[in-house]
Amino acid sequence: MTKIRMGQNVPHAFGACSQTMITIGLAGLLAWHSALSNYLFAPSAGMAISPLFAAFFSASLLVAYCYASYRADSTLLSHARLAAWFIACIIAGSVAACLIAARLLPTWSIYIAAVVVGFSWASCAFLWAGIAANSSLSDTFRNLACALVLASAADLFFMHGGDVRSVIAAPFFGAVSLAGFLASLGDSIMPNDQILVRPQNTRTYMRIAAAATLFAGALGVTAGSTAHAATEIEMATINENVSTVALVAGIIALGAWLILRNRATFIGALRVFVPVIVGIMLLNIVALDRAQIWLAATLFSWRLLCIIMFGLLVSVSKRGVISLALIFPAGWSILSGGYALGTLIGQSLCPLYVTDSQSMFVVVVGVAMTTVIGAMLMFAGNAESIIPAESPCPEPEPSKSSVGENTGGEKADRAGIVTLDDFVEPPNSPQIAETAESARKGPLDEACGKVAATFHLTERESEVMMLLIHGHTRAAIAKKLFISENTARAHVKSIYSKLSVHSKQQLIDYIETKTKA
Repeated sequence: MTKIRMGQNVPHAFGACSQTMITIGLAGLLAWHSALSNYLFAPSAGMAISPLFAAFFSASLLVAYCYASYRADSTLLSHARLAAWFIACIIAGSVAACLIAARLLPTWSIYIAAVVVGFSWASCAFLWAGIAANSSLSDTFRNLACALVLASAADLFFMHGGDVRSVIAAPFFGAVSLAGFLASLGDSIMPNDQILVRPQNTRTYMRIAAAATLFAGALGVTAGSTAHAATEIEMATINENVSTVALVAGIIALGAWLILRNRATFIGALRVFVPVIVGIMLLNIVALDRAQIWLAATLFSWRLLCIIMFGLLVSVSKRGVISLALIFPAGWSILSGGYALGTLIGQSLCPLYVTDSQSMFVVVVGVAMTTVIGAMLMFAGNAESIIPAESPCPEPEPSKSSVGENTGGEKADRAGIVTLDDFVEPPNSPQIAETAESARKGPLDEACGKVAATFHLTERESEVMMLLIHGHTRAAIAKKLFISENTARAHVKSIYSKLSVHSKQQLIDYIETKTKA
């Protein structure tokens, strides 16, 4: 029986169409996030604890969900579950945000709605990261730059349309993002490997995480202070300024991609972002006459930091050392947690102690110094080591059966014609099967095979070890190999004994050393 192989042998026009839908969907996601943030800012004024804190802190729930799915080895990344999850998040997040904006909820339930909004936003960002992971890093950079321009222009359009457009902004942008996601999901291959491996560049990851947390915290203090003091009318003006700054930044990012192309990386964008945000913080101190401009730039910097970290986490997952299903929730929670703590400090603690201009100056200087420390951490080492180097892939040579002749030997000009044969794997084609199998093997799999041969592991032990290094639990291994858990446990014990290791992490570390050999 032949197998449909969607996503392979797809003509260039199909690929261009897919990238267009990804750009539109990402634009809807960014505009949706902007609308949700705008809805949360107004009710935050005068509250002891900001709904913004509850919304962004709830991103940690994504880690719990993904880790529970990993432990249960469930089909977290199946297409049906992804689509259902995205639809539920868009509907729940939009409805909760609209209820908050319309002031239809009692005070205590605002925080519950904010948690729903925050978890929905984090989940949609994670699901879109799975789509972006199937594109090259250059395409992802371009898609996000174009999406930022489109989202900012759409924001400004809806802001100038009166109350009606403002109310329907979140549902509309959510629907656009949903349409783009569903259109892109059909041709995407979502990674199912639940790889739980300790990265070799641990210090680099920790340093970048600490720097991102400090940046997010500093930006959160500014957001919390603004939400506490600004009126609803003032917030509308501030949000308009933020969208204007976002539009300019999107145009600059798109221009940078047009000039640099494959040399445009998310690590490079982060390194540009660092001095810019430090400069903006310092301008908040020395150029108070243009405070509204610097405030808008500071608030937008949080959105820009989210976009850069989105691309950076996707880039890290391409190394194949740790799966997107684990690195993205963890990284996103660290970033959102820092911002949540910053908003709590800015809205709840600063008003208690900031009573005059001098104390306000001290807070601004403290925020600027926090940003400087984050910049020092960011530039302390070689962060490029965690990003895989992309090499341009040559176009495959056309085969005779697909260009010059059909299966009956008759000549045919098939230029520009797409048939079902382009999507169907020919039966009884061992060469294609062998090529596909070798393409699926990564460095860990090859090293695993060498270790199995060196230590004379049985065929079943080799299979168990392969699943172990990909992070599967013993219960999951038993289910996949159709054996009992006791048998799986016995195989694991035998593997540990033959290799003289005592834990899964020691086994993974040993296999990783063989990938360098």
